[in-house]
Amino acid sequence: MKKIGKSILFVIIVSLVLFISYKLFFYYYAKNISDKVYANKDKEFVATITTADKQNNINSEVKYLKNENYLKLQRKIDNNMYLDETFQDLKNNTEVTILDNEKKQANMTIGNFFSGNIFNFLDYKFNEHYKDEKNILNKVKYFLISVANGSPTIIKTVEYEGKEYYVLIYNYLGQFEEIYCIEKDTYLPFVYIDKTNLTTMTYDIEIRDVTDEEINYPELSQYYTTVVGEWHQ
Repeated sequence: MKKIGKSILFVIIVSLVLFISYKLFFYYYAKNISDKVYANKDKEFVATITTADKQNNINSEVKYLKNENYLKLQRKIDNNMYLDETFQDLKNNTEVTILDNEKKQANMTIGNFFSGNIFNFLDYKFNEHYKDEKNILNKVKYFLISVANGSPTIIKTVEYEGKEYYVLIYNYLGQFEEIYCIEKDTYLPFVYIDKTNLTTMTYDIEIRDVTDEEINYPELSQYYTTVVGEWHQ
């Protein structure tokens, strides 16, 4: 009986080591891909993100234009006209949303604001707060939680229309599934699918030079501008 017990314990330990090794491999593999996606954030680009929310029967679209000075966002839902235009002055850390062009009304946020960074595609899954933890046991615990959250079930490469893509699949106990698709050569997001909430986000991104004239940052002296938020670090 002792030999059987030792054999069972040995199998359990080996299985646990293999499982942890498997999770660690996919965690660092996925994090490396995520880091390279995020590295695109400082580039100039034109992008359109289309969201199909089948659960709520809503389709939306956001267009982005970004250069070193400004970021412009245009949003619309279904087939309506663009609901608003938002301009971010990246050097002066201000955000302006045009509410009504005819009446010349706009809102402004000064200081911290959502940057509209479309390249934190996977970044949020790799919480590294454990690095700041002083307690060793807590550091290990939070690291394992980070690995559990960030490690995909599988990573594979697929070919679509002559291009290769990384496909990262997260399956949480069969109850929740997410799929991330990333172009292999450029590390640009391509598709995100949330199978549980029946949502698909399609990314059409072109890395290229964008002029200030294309963005057409508004002349604010012509608008009635209300400051709706102001934060200072």
